[in-house]
Amino acid sequence: MIWRLLGLVFFMGSACPDLEAQQVVSIHAQPGKTISLEANYKDKILVVRGRGSAAAPAIVDGKGVTVLTGNSQLYITGEYIMVQNVKVVNPDLIKGIRSVVSLRYKKETGNNCTIKNIQFIQEPGRKPQQSYSWLEVFGQNNTVRGCLFKGKTNRNPILHVDVDNDQPDNNIIENNTFTDIPVRREEAMEAIRIGLGKGVSGTRVKDNIFRKCFGDSETISSKSSGNKITGNYFIECRSGISLRVGNNALIAGNVFYGTRNGVRVVGKGHKIENNCFFNVPVSTSNGGGLILMVGAPSPAADCHYEAVSNVVVESNIFSNNVGLRVLKPSDKCNNYPRNIVFKKNKLMEANIVYALRDTSVTDFRSGIEPVLKRISSQALARSAASAGGRRVVKKEGPLSVEAYKNGAYIFNNYDFGPGFFTPKQEGKVNEKSNDASQRYNEALRRIKSIRAGEGSR
Repeated sequence: MIWRLLGLVFFMGSACPDLEAQQVVSIHAQPGKTISLEANYKDKILVVRGRGSAAAPAIVDGKGVTVLTGNSQLYITGEYIMVQNVKVVNPDLIKGIRSVVSLRYKKETGNNCTIKNIQFIQEPGRKPQQSYSWLEVFGQNNTVRGCLFKGKTNRNPILHVDVDNDQPDNNIIENNTFTDIPVRREEAMEAIRIGLGKGVSGTRVKDNIFRKCFGDSETISSKSSGNKITGNYFIECRSGISLRVGNNALIAGNVFYGTRNGVRVVGKGHKIENNCFFNVPVSTSNGGGLILMVGAPSPAADCHYEAVSNVVVESNIFSNNVGLRVLKPSDKCNNYPRNIVFKKNKLMEANIVYALRDTSVTDFRSGIEPVLKRISSQALARSAASAGGRRVVKKEGPLSVEAYKNGAYIFNNYDFGPGFFTPKQEGKVNEKSNDASQRYNEALRRIKSIRAGEGSR
């Protein structure tokens, strides 16, 4: 049954502090019924409330013609509601509004709801002045599927997942495309941020495309525990996945192409498996395929990174360079990564497949400090500072030690080349009998499709 939205409008001045009256469209969603939205909403607040069921969700449908513009906002609260086929074009919220679309209105949240095929587009040349996200996910067991996020330039994450500190939220972010996000000088524009540093979220981020995302040094910022980030493609982005805060994440089946900082690791108990790292530009400062942070027993004011420990790195493919880096962000961070297990990883180079030696590193300090004593990282740091922050590099065997200045901080990078794993030739990349070769070639085919514009969802 199709219901068209008519006559459900009232006014509420307090919702918009800079307007005398903000028009609010109240939508009552019902199980098994579809409400069709009007074509245009400018400077309106749409509030969807209701309760469907798993078998009979309540549907609010824009039919691909509904467009939200200006200071319009969309709030969804209740159970088993699906909002779909809406366009948000050039949003321009006033100060104090957190997001364009949210699964929370006042104290009410949405649970078991789906946001599907919403297109968020900021056209070139538009410059909104206020800080806000395009989408905020609150509540539990919600899904964001098949959406497009394109061109955002203003501060705050594109998509923020709120985390309840008391229980897992189990939200799903799947089959979306994030693209054409330009450089932002002040950063603070992650594509996805999960939490703010506490709680077990259990969010699943899977099968998304991130293409030309340059808004932050963390395209996905995981700031909670128990998240699963799988099957995503990062194409020509400034960064990939940052396990910034939290433990016990699964990073599996992702592909990084031309993307600096593929996976940056903080915390403990993570599994990093079956990922493909292509063309990792390891020669750039603060860049690499897999970065393990030097931290502290717990994040503190003088070292903002928790120590890395008990991490398994298994069955990953590295193209042309391993890109393993240990990064020490300041002299206040002195706990080196411990108990890191590498097994069944492969290197693809010059059409040859190499097996990388399985190894378990009890403490990276033992492999780094003897080299530091011989080449003096302090002298490197002083040289970098006196050289105006430029990189200074010394190499010894499989380890390169780099120092460079970033603002007030001197960073030390320790890069481990393929020699660290004593690679052993297995065969050629195009041999069908080799499972790693098949994964590698399939990833290349998909990358080509995405870059050609055929693979975006």
